[in-house]
Amino acid sequence: MINHVTHEVRIGEQPLELTVKSFELLWILASNPERVFSKTELYEKVWQEDYVDDTNTLNVHIHALRQELSKYTNLNTPAIKTVWGLGYKMERPRGKK
Repeated sequence: MINHVTHEVRIGEQPLELTVKSFELLWILASNPERVFSKTELYEKVWQEDYVDDTNTLNVHIHALRQELSKYTNLNTPAIKTVWGLGYKMERPRGKK
């Protein structure tokens, strides 16, 4: 459950501890499951500034978000997937269609 008003995220009964930027990344990806977002698009939506290709900021936040989600991973938990050469997407849980 993601509550955009209160900035709370829960998987089952477990609250996730996310930074504001990680929350925004999760919100964008989860609101558009299976849609591939380029690094440029994600960065500019979350940081509200032009993307510079040599920045590692987005990669660090995606990694941290994956780490937090992985604490609660099971077949019914969505996962952030890298789509090589294109960007990232939130994959639907394998147990659901």
